[in-house]
Amino acid sequence: MNKVLNKSVISSNINLDLGISKQDAANITDEFFNTLKKNVKKEGELKIPGFGNFNVKQKSSRPGRNPKTLEPHIIKSRKVVTFKISKLLKQKINEAN
Repeated sequence: MNKVLNKSVISSNINLDLGISKQDAANITDEFFNTLKKNVKKEGELKIPGFGNFNVKQKSSRPGRNPKTLEPHIIKSRKVVTFKISKLLKQKINEAN
């Protein structure tokens, strides 16, 4: 099993598991991730039952420091996406141990 699961690996797995062309598998993978991104951006949250929840959170601006020069500066306010694993997936992961 791969430690890195990127879009290329996912499309390759879809190609092998479903027996569809590499191009169709790549299109399906791209469309899936585009749908996820659109929904998170539009709704501010995305719930995938049995997997987890993605939520957009607003972070306030705050004082920071450049770690290289130690020069202080302000970190701008921004939106971040958080992920919380579902109880079901957490249980499945812990069953394996």
